[in-house]
Amino acid sequence: MEHVLGSIEGLRRFIALSDSPVHGLNFCQGTVAEMAPEPHVYVIRAIEEFAPRIFMVHFRNIKGGYLDFAEVFPDEGDVDMNEAIRAYQRAGYAGILCPDHVPLSELDPNRERFMAFALGYTRGLLQAAGYRPKITTLAN
Repeated sequence: MEHVLGSIEGLRRFIALSDSPVHGLNFCQGTVAEMAPEPHVYVIRAIEEFAPRIFMVHFRNIKGGYLDFAEVFPDEGDVDMNEAIRAYQRAGYAGILCPDHVPLSELDPNRERFMAFALGYTRGLLQAAGYRPKITTLAN
């Protein structure tokens, strides 16, 4: 089923509903990646276009694309997460980058270690880019 916000065009229509500074996106990078057969290209394009209206980012990665994807660790998906960090940085995004879904495994049934890895990986990317948003992650 097609969703209202299931494409960049849908995101544009949503943003166009109001020019209020409090109308924007909780931008799920993984969901945007799932919208396209070429997730990396689509995500970078969406970051560049919508960064001024993004209030929070669910910073996650997928392998695959439209209608055929799997949630993976941030370092093993089809979106170049280093380039995504740099796109947020170029766009002047200064909000939260929140690690989101991680794979489920009986090795870590509560996903605590896997989420800690995602958080550490995100912070490492931020440090490598010399990127210091006002709020970097939920673990500040």
